[in-house]
Amino acid sequence: MDDFTKRLNEWIEKTDKTAPQLSYTDLIAVSIKEKLKLDKDMKVGNIEWDLHPEQGYYLSSKKTIEVLFNNKKYNITITEQ
Repeated sequence: MDDFTKRLNEWIEKTDKTAPQLSYTDLIAVSIKEKLKLDKDMKVGNIEWDLHPEQGYYLSSKKTIEVLFNNKKYNITITEQ
């Protein structure tokens, strides 16, 4: 287990157990973002949550990461099946 995964698991264990559990889309999105950031030629955006556009409430566990590479934008989308 790498250091990042270990720290994330420790943080999850410390969170309030009455709060909703993180979905695996959270873990996968964070893992992908951290790995992409290792490539200095990529500009990696924030992890975007699927929230209501006006009221901001949670719609789904879908996560999106925008990446700029070689002057082209890419969206990486993580969804549960």
